[in-house]
Amino acid sequence: MAQAKFYTEFVEKDNGWVVLELYSSENPTRKVVEGINFAGVSEQKRHDFLQTYKRQLRNYLFKNKTGNFSMHIVSKHDPRYGQTTKEEIDFWTQEGIVML
Repeated sequence: MAQAKFYTEFVEKDNGWVVLELYSSENPTRKVVEGINFAGVSEQKRHDFLQTYKRQLRNYLFKNKTGNFSMHIVSKHDPRYGQTTKEEIDFWTQEGIVML
């Protein structure tokens, strides 16, 4: 069975944040990925982020996940869940992406 395609778009909000929105051809209603700000981040860094978290973004959309995206980047069954999540947030902060 083929996986449904999903699409991404970066949208600038009135508060100055640049957020990531997800949608699919089956469901064109856009879903904002919570807790991430891409304002001032280059297209290349945005692309890198999308490539790094493609599977997690797919799950966030199709499994209707909610809350800050950082809660979904590492398996909660990982014994280093907290530490790994913190390391990921710190890494992307250095790249200019604010992840809550």
